[in-house]
Amino acid sequence: MIFNEETDIFINAYRDASNYAVGVYMAGAGYSYSETLAAGTYYSLRHSSNWDSGFAYHIKWWTKGWTDATDDSWPVSHP
Repeated sequence: MIFNEETDIFINAYRDASNYAVGVYMAGAGYSYSETLAAGTYYSLRHSSNWDSGFAYHIKWWTKGWTDATDDSWPVSHP
């Protein structure tokens, strides 16, 4: 949960981790970087309650996840 309803606190680290995971997932599923940005943008505009809170910031984390997953820096090899 990104927003803790009991304390009324938005937890930024969860937002960052989820956006990073989007990039990793999209790369692992074989999507190009431009497809990742297009899909993330489309989904965010339609379904995210906080898409407008620093949208470029969300893209930064999608990019980091996608780049990390595709630059062979992981401890496992890519096929």
